[in-house]
Amino acid sequence: MSPLSVVTLVFVALLLCHAGGLVLRRLGSPATVLEIAVGFVIGNWILSESEIANFRGIAELGTIILFFFVGLTIRRSSFQGFGHYLVRIAPIGALMPILVMILFYPWLGLQPAEFALATAVVMTSGAGIAARVLKEGGYLASPSGRLLLTTSVIDDVPSVLALSLAMAFAVGGGLFQAAVVPLIVLALLFIILDRISRIPVLAKVPPLFPLGVAVVAAWISAQAGLSALAGAFLAGLMLGRVVREKETAYIEALLDLCVPIFFIFVGTLIPFEVLTRPESWATAALISLATVFTPWPVAMVLGKRAKKEGIDPWLVACGMLARGLPGLAFTTIAFTSGLIPVSLFSALVIAVSVTNVIGPAFMTLRMNWLRQQAAEDAAVSLPQP
Repeated sequence: MSPLSVVTLVFVALLLCHAGGLVLRRLGSPATVLEIAVGFVIGNWILSESEIANFRGIAELGTIILFFFVGLTIRRSSFQGFGHYLVRIAPIGALMPILVMILFYPWLGLQPAEFALATAVVMTSGAGIAARVLKEGGYLASPSGRLLLTTSVIDDVPSVLALSLAMAFAVGGGLFQAAVVPLIVLALLFIILDRISRIPVLAKVPPLFPLGVAVVAAWISAQAGLSALAGAFLAGLMLGRVVREKETAYIEALLDLCVPIFFIFVGTLIPFEVLTRPESWATAALISLATVFTPWPVAMVLGKRAKKEGIDPWLVACGMLARGLPGLAFTTIAFTSGLIPVSLFSALVIAVSVTNVIGPAFMTLRMNWLRQQAAEDAAVSLPQP
C-alpha cells in the first residue's frame, strides 16, 4: 500500500471514529476506545508494520502537543480559591497510585523496571476526558469541575517525572546516568526556556513558534534518556506567559487532529495473539483494579467543608478515575522504546481503556444525580399555595 493510501485509510478511519464517537458520547463514553479498536483492526488485518510506521511521526507529535498544552494550562489563576484543597489532595493523588501498585506488586509478576513504568501510567490523569464529560454535562465551570481539572493537571507533574526516571533506570547505566544526568538536563532546559520566554520579540513571532520550541525541548529530553513528554511539558509550563489566546486555538486544532491519530496508532501496536493469552488479561484486570482504588480517598479528604462551598467530592473522585491520553502516551513511549514487552503494553492499554469507560460513566451518573437533587431541592423550596 502506498503512503498516500495509508494516509487515506487513516483519515477514513478518523471519519468513522468521529461518527461513532457522537453516539458513544451520548452514552457517557469517550471515543478513545472506538479509536483504539479501529486501530487494532487496521494493525492486525490491513496494514503491515512498515506501513504503520508511515504515520508514527504524526502520532508521536500528538503526544508532544498534548503535554505542551497541559503545561500551558497551568496558570497561577487556576489555583485561586482552591489552594487549601490542593495542598491536601494533590499529595494523595500522587502517592495513592504508588501505594496501591506496591500492594499489588506480588501478583503482577513484573520486573522492577516494568513495575516502575506501569506505576507511572497509573499515576497519570485523564484531564482531557474529564473536561469533555464535564462540558457535556454542564459542570465544566462549576466549583467541582474547576477543582477536578486543576487537580488532574497537577497530578500529571509527578507522573511525568516518574516516567522519565523510570525510563532512565530501565535503560541502565548506574545511578548517576539514570537519575542525576536527567535532572541536570531538566534544570538546564528550565533555565534556557525561562530565558527564551523573556525575549520581547516573541510577541511578534508566528503563532506556532512556541510549539516548535516544545518539539526541540522534547527531542533534547529524549536524547538525555528522559521521556520526550517531560521536555514538551516543561516548554508549555515556561512559555505559558508568552502564548496568546490565538496561538492556543491553533494548538487545540492540532490536538483535535493528532490525538485521534495517536489512539488509532496505539491500537495498531496490539497483536491479536497477545489478547488470546490469559496472563495479559489477568495483568490488565489487576492494574484496572489498582486504578479504581486510587481516587476515593480524595473524596473522603474533601469532606463536608467542600460541600458547603459547592464542591461535590464524589464527582471529583469519579473524574480522577480515567487515565486518558497521558496514560496511553506513557505506555506507548515505553513500548516503542523497547522498555516493556508487548504483553505488558497490551495489558496497560486494556487497563487504561477500561478506566476511560468507567470514569466518564460514573461522572455522568453522578452529574445526573446532582441535577435530580437540585431539582428536588428547588421544588421543596417553592412556596406552597
